[in-house]
Amino acid sequence: MYVHGVGDIDVRLSRCCTPVPGDEIVGFVTRGRGVSIHRTDCINIINLSEEERGRLLEAEWNTGGEKPTGKYGAEIRVYAPDRNGLTMDILKVLMDEGIPVKNVSARVGKNNDAVVDLAMMITGREQFDIVCKKILAVKGVENIERVTT
Repeated sequence: MYVHGVGDIDVRLSRCCTPVPGDEIVGFVTRGRGVSIHRTDCINIINLSEEERGRLLEAEWNTGGEKPTGKYGAEIRVYAPDRNGLTMDILKVLMDEGIPVKNVSARVGKNNDAVVDLAMMITGREQFDIVCKKILAVKGVENIERVTT
């Protein structure tokens, strides 16, 4: 990734929004830890005070026009009416795509609706979009959202 206006400075991906190549990103100058890269739709960036907004820097992925080769963490939340086998059907999509799952948590909320949280390792936004489209095709899945903390 490339951060405009800075030279040799420590740059790290934020854990709150887990940006992956292909996401729109912005840099935030931290106090003592260099620049933290966030998605532009990160709740922590959206809620910055006017004073803190002065610490934002333009940033972009520097992939050299090639597809990303590393693995990046991404988290999603899947909503669907509860049914037997729902979580397994969702996990099968990830298995079929060869995507490592780092964590999975499923629960039944109000109105007997299932909420499945997944943490996975992906190569970038393109792979993320493909996986989400396939998960949306799983019987009963109504919505997917990207998780930010």
